Amino acid sequence: RDYVMRAFFDQTQEIIYTLSKDGALFQWEYISVDELESDELESEGEGEAGSDSEESEKPEKKKENAQWRIVSKHYFHMEGTRVTCADFHAKSNTLVVGFSSGEFRLYELPEFNMIQQLSMGQNAVDTVTINQSGEWFAFGSSKAGQLLVYEWQSESYILKQQGHYDAMNAVCYSPDGSRAVTASDDGKLKVWDIHSGFCLFTFTEHTGAVNAVEFAKKG
Repeated sequence: RDYVMRAFFDQTQEIIYTLSKDGALFQWEYISVDELESDELESEGEGEAGSDSEESEKPEKKKENAQWRIVSKHYFHMEGTRVTCADFHAKSNTLVVGFSSGEFRLYELPEFNMIQQLSMGQNAVDTVTINQSGEWFAFGSSKAGQLLVYEWQSESYILKQQGHYDAMNAVCYSPDGSRAVTASDDGKLKVWDIHSGFCLFTFTEHTGAVNAVEFAKKG
């Protein structure tokens, strides 16, 4: 009932998760008409006597007349608050979602099991990114100008810094996970060392707000 904020492929590339602003998470799968018909036939044939011999493996058919269909729907029920950001780690099927109340939640997909529920304060969680291994989450709070790095398995904060004087708009990890870069309305880019918590560099060349930041794949 509201616009789609993020869309993620799972590791098999056969499932898409879409997350909308109103807090609805839909799971889509690419299903052919043949598959739907065979599923119906299988359900009708349940209970019939089976053969003792092993079934021969059927070759995979190219999905013709197929389309993406919603196979499940999940909702974040939170009164007086809204979804502000999310990121998905395909290898571990982990979804992290931030809310305007300052709360963030960790889910396991496709079962939609909530693993953790924590708050990083009263200010909204405006941006979140997961590192390559899926162990650390980097959160940015625009109003507080704050960067938090959280290790979810030990439930502890690795880094907690407030370095921007204006709204923080984006945060991203380096490919090796040792650095995080934040971008802000104050026109600055800051490079943080995850292990020490120190700001290593501050780039001040931008004359206007910086709204997005991304690392090259080679680092």
